[in-house]
Amino acid sequence: MLNQLLADSLRHPNLGAAIYIDLGCGKTCVECSAPIFQSAVPDFNQRVVNLVIQSSGGSRRTVERGLEIVEKQLQFANQFQRQPVPISKLVVGTKCGGSDRWSGVTANPAVGVAADMLVKAGAAVLLPEIPELQGAAMMDLAHRARTRAVGRKLMHALQRYEKYVASFGDDFRENPSPGNIKGGLYNIYLKSSGVKAKGGTSVVEDLIEYGEWLGERKGLYVLYTPGYDQISTPALFLSGAQVALFTTGRGTGIGCALGPVVKIGSNPQLARANGDIDIDAGTILEKKATIQDVGRKIFHETLEVASGRKFTRAEEAGYHTEFKIWESLWPAL
Repeated sequence: MLNQLLADSLRHPNLGAAIYIDLGCGKTCVECSAPIFQSAVPDFNQRVVNLVIQSSGGSRRTVERGLEIVEKQLQFANQFQRQPVPISKLVVGTKCGGSDRWSGVTANPAVGVAADMLVKAGAAVLLPEIPELQGAAMMDLAHRARTRAVGRKLMHALQRYEKYVASFGDDFRENPSPGNIKGGLYNIYLKSSGVKAKGGTSVVEDLIEYGEWLGERKGLYVLYTPGYDQISTPALFLSGAQVALFTTGRGTGIGCALGPVVKIGSNPQLARANGDIDIDAGTILEKKATIQDVGRKIFHETLEVASGRKFTRAEEAGYHTEFKIWESLWPAL
């Protein structure tokens, strides 16, 4: 799984070139990993250089050699130029974290409007967070599935996740964090109804697994991930998303090493006080805008960010480049 996720990061369209540094004797050593990378990454021999610490003379020499390689790799990476493409080339991820009682009333439904607009334009949208799609939320998604078989996969995903958490002696429904509860989300079912809204109203095409590359598939897809932000957000990009839409009611600074994360605040107080928020969906509460208005704004902002005409707050900060993968050594909700 780790090699597949590494391959997904190396093949990502936001990445120009990379150095893959390996100790030399682990389970991700060059001879184990390189064949997987070569089959997945276009122009692998030009885009990726492998460095092995044990055969490079140790850490310091590896760093020195790496700096020399970076200079050469930049020459290759800088050859790429932006080109006009249709919206149908986009893969957009959705995510929420630090949610409050207003997330499911303003920010999440507005992202859902944008998601529907993207799907109608031929793009792909990812809806993650399996443990936060419990009860009626997953039932609705299953009813909207392209086929009955897909609907069954969605319901089975809940059962799989419940067994995973139970294997550690924990309860699948102990999901809302202390911050969620303070924000008014007292149980997982309240939270789930709001989480689902980010996916809009489109037909659910399929369930895709953690680390599965979406490729050329279009439409709305449920992505098998935990709800935990630092694991779930990178998963969007590891499946090919170029932009992520992240809603929050209490505030977060999260970004990602593989792409821009647009943060949408659920209430006006947060948007005014928190410098990490890109779009204020609290205008819906103030009756200055409708859910449709904010959804259209999110849609256009997504295109601006994807086109490189606008930077997100996380990108401007320069240090929000989180990247963590899911290790099944403990229960992640």
